[in-house]
Amino acid sequence: SIAGAIISFYNFTLHKIDDRYIRRSGLFTKHEVTMRLSRLQMVVKQQDWLDVLLKRINLKFEQSNANLQNIQAGANNNKIIVPSVKVDECAALIDDVYPNNQLMNIDYQPIHKHYLLRYIGYTFLPISVALSFWAYVIDKPLFITLYACLFLLFSTLTYCRWLRWGFAQDDNYIYIRKGMLGVNYYCFPLHKVQQVRIKQSYFLKRKELVNINFITASGAQKIPFVHEHSAIKIADEVLFEVESSGKSWM
Repeated sequence: SIAGAIISFYNFTLHKIDDRYIRRSGLFTKHEVTMRLSRLQMVVKQQDWLDVLLKRINLKFEQSNANLQNIQAGANNNKIIVPSVKVDECAALIDDVYPNNQLMNIDYQPIHKHYLLRYIGYTFLPISVALSFWAYVIDKPLFITLYACLFLLFSTLTYCRWLRWGFAQDDNYIYIRKGMLGVNYYCFPLHKVQQVRIKQSYFLKRKELVNINFITASGAQKIPFVHEHSAIKIADEVLFEVESSGKSWM
């Protein structure tokens, strides 16, 4: 992966000419990705656990999936990736494309704790108990220890993921935070949303919780285990902005 990154991002440059962003890079083959600002659908700020320690950020400008002519390895066909930038450099780049955004400092609302009960209490625990009972029946005490360790591991990772989940909204943008050991931040304008989906299973309905999906031209973003009234409020505000602003998503 290190060699691939060197080959893909060698001599990386990012230019802005009027409303166009142009990325050039490549060691053996020179690649170029061009994006008009109007095509930008979402900004993604990514940090794996090592990036968090080193205080580096991988920034992605995601554009529409349709009618893409510039195809480059490492850009996923519809993304301009700016690798390993510092925090202040990342903030400057985001402010340039999305003025007045609060991605770097907004307070995120956590998802409901029922997320933990769903996966730890209703999934991992019954499986662990069943496997441990089977190991007891066949007289394999070492397996019981193994299953207990796996239960603790998966439960810890699930808790870390729950801690990362968060969402926020202001007058112009939706913000989503998620991850596990690392953390990713997503920011997209309200008027770029093409569809809002609210899903509620029988078990979520009992807790007055829903899963909400925002569909943009670059893909979908999901926020699970949100209070029903909060999700409906956000959906109404997003759809009102889409209807009343008159701004194009392209």
